[in-house]
Amino acid sequence: LPDRTDLQKFLDDQKKDWGIEIHDYIYKFISNNLIDKDGYKRNDALTDPIATKLEPKVKSKVEEFAKELINSYGTGTRFILEAKAVNERVKGKLASAIDFIAIEPYTKEDGTDDVKVDILDWKTTAVNKSTDEDIHWGKQKDWKAQMGEYTKILYNYGLKPAQLRKARMIPFVINYKY
Repeated sequence: LPDRTDLQKFLDDQKKDWGIEIHDYIYKFISNNLIDKDGYKRNDALTDPIATKLEPKVKSKVEEFAKELINSYGTGTRFILEAKAVNERVKGKLASAIDFIAIEPYTKEDGTDDVKVDILDWKTTAVNKSTDEDIHWGKQKDWKAQMGEYTKILYNYGLKPAQLRKARMIPFVINYKY
């Protein structure tokens, strides 16, 4: 960002590190405790501790979110975390890691089996309540473009538009205290 003071740059780096810590914790918590090595929900969730710098209150909220998320899907849902994906149809290629994909089986009205797919991406952010009521419009615009690219990538891999149920950015709104 242009014209940032040293203090602002320092605080930006702290926020970035905080976001990475939350992101990594969600990945490790789900991978180690909620799904098995093949990506399916465990019959009995584990409670293995995950090393983190997160405060217990934040850690608890993240765990609660992750449990509710995984439990919101039906039996046989396959979960893919941190999926490396490439859009080879874009000049220079576009690559990214998609935070969360859920592939949930279902039966269509005609009796044939199919799937519904959800694509989720975690975003840590802050909302300056003195100027905004919601996440800044510029961030929302960027996030929508990013999610649009994710859906294009999955379409290139063979996902059909009718199979896409959700493509969402999931914001973790943080109030920072200095």
